[in-house]
Amino acid sequence: MRRAGTSVFMTCVLVAAGAAAQRHNAPREPAWVGDATVATMSFSDSTSLGAVGGVIAYRPFPWLTLGAAPTVLQRKAGAT
Repeated sequence: MRRAGTSVFMTCVLVAAGAAAQRHNAPREPAWVGDATVATMSFSDSTSLGAVGGVIAYRPFPWLTLGAAPTVLQRKAGAT
């Protein structure tokens, strides 16, 4: 029984090593990624909301992603 467990473990290690080697030779993704979004919403009482946001991410390593998501909101109140 112990021999079967060892062979399963070794098979998993070899498959993982092969996958890592293929990933190492694959084309690298861009280190910086960005996206922007704009949205508005109007209500029946003539109140409106607007938002502008974005995401900036830096990925120096495949296992590490650093990001920020700044957003600006604006509210305009209608007649009461």
